[in-house]
Amino acid sequence: MTLALLSMTPSVEWPAIVVDGFEIEPEAIERILVVNESQLVCRVFCNTLSATYDCFSANSYTEAMECLSLFEFDLIIADVVLPGSSPIEFLRQVNRDYPDVAVIIVSSVPVPYDVSDPISSDAFDYLKQPCELRVLKLAVERTLEGQRNSWHRDDRKDRQYSTLN
Repeated sequence: MTLALLSMTPSVEWPAIVVDGFEIEPEAIERILVVNESQLVCRVFCNTLSATYDCFSANSYTEAMECLSLFEFDLIIADVVLPGSSPIEFLRQVNRDYPDVAVIIVSSVPVPYDVSDPISSDAFDYLKQPCELRVLKLAVERTLEGQRNSWHRDDRKDRQYSTLN
């Protein structure tokens, strides 16, 4: 299988990134996978987010799983209706095989309740398309912040547990 549209962000050597006078290491840049059948939607989402994040795209669930096997991602933004799998199967597989990867579901079509309910489908958030790009950015920021906080809680629990033993 060939990935037709893989990275929307140049993957050459990263220049130094300075935010508020602090240099950010390239590995500190979070990586997002946009999964949508429409290359236009992938391009718009990736262009919107690529100033802050390393963005990749895939046009099917199968391509998304191939990308996940090749790279580490912090977040997936996936359309509900895509070739290759059902959204429920895709979410279950991501949660089973890549538990540290958060998922935001987007859809332009009415979807069954169990898919659009982020809690029951193991997605962090659900956005209706078309969505304003500022709403997309806020959802991504909120999801990644929640994920970072979760990691910090897990790290503290691990340290507390190791000091008790």
